Amino acid sequence: MTTPGDVRVDVQGLRIVLAGGSADVVDGVSFQVRSGRRVSGGRIGSTVVATGMGMASLQGRKDPVAPCRLPIDFGRAGTRFGVPEIRELLGLVGESGSGKTTVALALLGYVRRGLEVAAGRVLVGDNDMVKASEQQLQRLRGAEVVYIPQDPASALNPTLRIGTQLKEVLQAHRQVAAAKGLGDPKARLQQTLEEVGLGKIPRLLKAYPRVVVGIKDSSGDFENTRAMLRAFPGFEVFVGTEKLLLASLREGGAGCITATANVNAPAIARAFRERSEERQREIDSVRALFESLPLIAALKEALALRTGDASWRAVRPPLVELSPEQREKVKAAAGP
Repeated sequence: MTTPGDVRVDVQGLRIVLAGGSADVVDGVSFQVRSGRRVSGGRIGSTVVATGMGMASLQGRKDPVAPCRLPIDFGRAGTRFGVPEIRELLGLVGESGSGKTTVALALLGYVRRGLEVAAGRVLVGDNDMVKASEQQLQRLRGAEVVYIPQDPASALNPTLRIGTQLKEVLQAHRQVAAAKGLGDPKARLQQTLEEVGLGKIPRLLKAYPRVVVGIKDSSGDFENTRAMLRAFPGFEVFVGTEKLLLASLREGGAGCITATANVNAPAIARAFRERSEERQREIDSVRALFESLPLIAALKEALALRTGDASWRAVRPPLVELSPEQREKVKAAAGP
């Protein structure tokens, strides 16, 4: 059992180069992460700043986030960052291409194709991840160290169903899953899909074949839409705003169901048919106008102008009608 202060991760002089040693990718990285303790308030014990030149300690930090804002420098000067002693928390901050992901993957004993570890050690507990065998790494990954990609959706293989890929992870780490009481892999898979909002769709498709054929995704989050499209090939997914129309169509989406279709249907239909960046920009500009105003009142104003029926302007509390200035803005956009 680890106690607060025990070293859990110890990276010593890590150097990763292009295969053949032609160029450094990460050079002279050294740091430690110690087991922390729960903190309900007040001061945290200490924060370690690791560099390629040595180590320093910042005592008595009150803000557990502030140390993670320290700059990071990859290269001859090494790497510099803060490690708050709250459980096991470490923040790496740096520009794209600075080597953050390369260092993180090294904790798994893994380097990307075309790279190799030229020097240094990566200790997780008592295990040297650089020298560990594949069998040892399989035992350690998922149990002692876990990698969660920055963009989980892009980490999935679009040629395989999401369920297949999640099941593979649970099967590969079944001993860890059993030790942590995660239960039957199939039940855990269903629970995971439920947690991200994908669990109900398979049940509906099974219970109502040829009846439930599609869904409107009103999340406004395209990654959520993409996940549904990849999880259920052939299932019609409609985005809830035309702003995501072109991106959705390129992923196999069915179209969009949007309130602004009440006032801009021809342009949206044209964007659907032509699927071009130009048409997408046209409908984006109209959507932006209505989003800059109280949306429902603006849509009703546009309908009042189109039909000549002022009763369309009526809204129920807590909504209010547009001001004269806002009405002029809608009128100018609607044209003669």
